[in-house]
Amino acid sequence: MPKLRLSMALLWALVLLALWLAWVSAGTTSAAFESSEGRWSDRENPQKGHDFRTILVYFEEFKQACGRPAATMYRTTQRNPFNLLAWWDYAINPKWGLPYRPPHVSPVPSSSCDSP
Repeated sequence: MPKLRLSMALLWALVLLALWLAWVSAGTTSAAFESSEGRWSDRENPQKGHDFRTILVYFEEFKQACGRPAATMYRTTQRNPFNLLAWWDYAINPKWGLPYRPPHVSPVPSSSCDSP
């Protein structure tokens, strides 16, 4: 009898863990970004491993290559307060802490060092 209770408790713990992981991953949303002067843009593609950390590296490379050390990165994807599953991602993911502004350029990844 005690082994059965232990097995049931373990099963319930695993089910709850699986449900929590599904809820957290379902709430993960991708976002688009651009530079302050509109000469660089990129967008996450989690299915291909192109995440926010990768975008930060590309943005720093753009700033160095184009001699724009003062450029800042903006998030061009708004939070959706009605997407309850995304609230967890909004709370813990640093990309949502970036300032938001409406997009000025295409969200397709691009980089241009041309003067504005």
